[in-house]
Amino acid sequence: MSRLLHLLRTAYYLPKLLWAIRPFATNKNGCGSWLSYRRRDEQLAHAEERCGIVCNRISADEMPSLQSNNRLVARLLQQALTQWSIEFRDQPVAIRRSPDISFIIAHKGQERLANLLATLKNLAAQQDAAIECIVVEQSVAPEAGAALPDWVTYIHTPPLQPEMPWCKSWAFNVGARAAKSDLLVFHDNDICVPARYAGEMLDLQKRGFKAMRLQRFVFYLNVETSKAVFDLANLPCKPGLEMVLSNCHGGSIAIDRQTYFKIGGHDESFYGWGGEDTEFFERCQSTKLFANMYLPFVHLYHAKQSGMKDFCEHDNVELFAARSSIPVAQRVAELCARNFGSSVQPDSSLLEQRPPSSQMKIQKDESR
Repeated sequence: MSRLLHLLRTAYYLPKLLWAIRPFATNKNGCGSWLSYRRRDEQLAHAEERCGIVCNRISADEMPSLQSNNRLVARLLQQALTQWSIEFRDQPVAIRRSPDISFIIAHKGQERLANLLATLKNLAAQQDAAIECIVVEQSVAPEAGAALPDWVTYIHTPPLQPEMPWCKSWAFNVGARAAKSDLLVFHDNDICVPARYAGEMLDLQKRGFKAMRLQRFVFYLNVETSKAVFDLANLPCKPGLEMVLSNCHGGSIAIDRQTYFKIGGHDESFYGWGGEDTEFFERCQSTKLFANMYLPFVHLYHAKQSGMKDFCEHDNVELFAARSSIPVAQRVAELCARNFGSSVQPDSSLLEQRPPSSQMKIQKDESR
């Protein structure tokens, strides 16, 4: 019976897959044909500069015709990895006092420590660039610092009160203040990237770009494959996958240091999960942004963060809509006037931007 259901699903999705991979001129600059996979309602265009494609959709979306057939999505990933290998090392090849690139990672506690350590090993394998990694842990007491390799810079930013919700934007801004390089990469603690990722960003910076979003697809590994990465520091030949996302604004985004502070950093009015990456990406579009997507990323499995559903999901949707309705130039001027990136606390002057229910909870937490 299960085999029959599998055949029926394949028969249903095969026409969609064939339509999605219909011929498209994405490989005339040496880009892989795997880039041309798309949703039926998407329109792709060849990038004017360098490799990559641009898409008419602006929101991150699942690729539905891949979700029911793991073989097809695994084949797509294997094609991508043939061109862009994802590697792991214990230490970077090049460590200098003046790094070329600063990777900044926001983290909290023990729940995703295995993801963080695997991500750091992946970043240590970056080629053609001297990197630094800054991990900013937002927790009541230091929890992750002792487990980190000695080449990683660790910053602990305790919340004002134990109940204060997670604020990734604050962690990113603190890390940006501490970074030594002129190119900042805001990177999630569960994302692995190709070994040439840093080199690609440096080349684009030399070409005059101020911000870069390069991920074409984010392949979500399943529990078993992620555990293999944690245990072996290697991506299996036949990885198991849960889903594929395209057009992601977050996960990893790079920006010139001077430009980052010029556009106001990350918006510290976002507490909890969601919205801050997309809002930041909107402001990045006011700079010379390289948004041609041509790299594969992989996402390491984790259970949902405890407390994630307890706070902010719906409030952040409302907050993002409100912030996005404000012209970018006005948002930039407002954020630049704030004291963002303080190592002591997030900028509480931004609380007025949040929906009333969130303001009450945060103010209650911070007054205890």
